[in-house]
Amino acid sequence: MRGQPSPPPDLAGRWLAKFFTDHLAGERAASPRTVASYRDAMKLLLTWFRDTEHIPPEKLRLADLDRARVLRFLDWLEAERNCTPATRNQRLAVIKSFCRYTAVEQPDRLDQFTQILAIRHKNTPTPELGHLTADEVKTLLAVPGTANTRALRDTVLLALAYDTAARVQELCDLNVADIRRATPMTVTIHGKGSKIRYVPVMGPTGRLLTDYLDHLDPHPGLGADTDPCSTDRTTPG
Repeated sequence: MRGQPSPPPDLAGRWLAKFFTDHLAGERAASPRTVASYRDAMKLLLTWFRDTEHIPPEKLRLADLDRARVLRFLDWLEAERNCTPATRNQRLAVIKSFCRYTAVEQPDRLDQFTQILAIRHKNTPTPELGHLTADEVKTLLAVPGTANTRALRDTVLLALAYDTAARVQELCDLNVADIRRATPMTVTIHGKGSKIRYVPVMGPTGRLLTDYLDHLDPHPGLGADTDPCSTDRTTPG
């Protein structure tokens, strides 16, 4: 009795699975957000192959992923989905990442994937960054006040945002254990791609943060390493 024939070794689905599990999750230890972003980009590419090239995902081969088709896919993103050049560049970056990984695993396709890697990213306009004056910063930091627990928390988070230039999500992810209260006070910021940076804070922010932590009730059931700073669990001082 014959067994089922093994699938062709160059099916793209096989290498996509290895790319996500072995490379992104394993070798790179990419964050769930990064994996989700890559997944959405590749899902869109597979959808384009199915609807435009009439190649269903289960039959897509590595040979089908060539420079001409990738360029048509990028044009489709802008023309049909009204994607910005920045979004186009992000999708292209994901495809290139997959090509770099697969070229190492399948060196006989190096020339094919090198042609894709040579596709240029489009120039995107540099946004004009505004800034607040010193007086505007003082006014902003004074808005929440310290009249109640939530106001105190918001003042602390605004001060930390100003001092550390942390993103909103990075501030939300901040735990009590990320605050080094010795002099000089520093904050451990956990950024994108599991990157960590240690940022010192200025004296006024340090004193405000110390007062906040001194009145912060420990979160029930959580250890100090996972106790979030962004909850309003303070007790009146």
